[in-house]
This record gives sequence, structure tokens and C-alpha cells, in this order.
Amino acid sequence: MAKDHNKALVIHDRDSHRAVLDLLIQEGAPDKTIFHCFSGDAEMAKECIANNYILSFAGTLTFKNAPELREAVVLVPVEQLLVETDSPFLSTDAKSRFIKYTCPDSKYFASDGRSKR
Repeated sequence: MAKDHNKALVIHDRDSHRAVLDLLIQEGAPDKTIFHCFSGDAEMAKECIANNYILSFAGTLTFKNAPELREAVVLVPVEQLLVETDSPFLSTDAKSRFIKYTCPDSKYFASDGRSKR
């Protein structure tokens, strides 16, 4: 439907990375394909980058148990990178409900990793 109406396709896949990527290849992705709350690893990021998909990272980027996200974010060209809040559900602080307090944390983690490349 997104291709038919020249709209962006926003994907939030969870534990189905390979199936989603295969489906996009099989059906042909729209010009604008965005992985909302990207949760893949560096290998998935490389495949998405090669296909010109946009990768959007949420507060989960800052979680201690998510080093694979920090490995992935440094690979993403800035023109294919988004930083989101999805606050309060995927914020950097589970108790926070204020976007202005959580978005800078995600941006810091995204830019800090990139500056160390």
C-alpha cells in the first residue's frame, strides 16, 4: 500500500528481522522504508544501509544490555539515521515521561559512538 500511494513504510519488527528483510526484497520496498525503533545488530544494519533504508534508534540504544545497537548505530550514514524518543515506553529512563529529557540521551549515545569510530 505504501508503494501504491508513494508513502513511507514504517516498520517495527520484533524478533523477525530476517523475515522482514526477506519480505522487503521479495515484494520490493517503497522508496522510503524506515525501521522504527531499530533493534537489529550490525549485520542487519549493513543490509538495511545497502538497501537505502532509514534506521531510527530509540532510548533502547542507551540500555546496558544493548551493545549490539551501539555497534549498529556507528555504521549508519547520517543521511539514513534518525533518533527518536518513543517516550515514555522506550525512553532512556523508564520513569520519565518527558521527551525533552530523554531525547538528548539517545542523541548522545548515537553521536558518542560515531565520534569514536
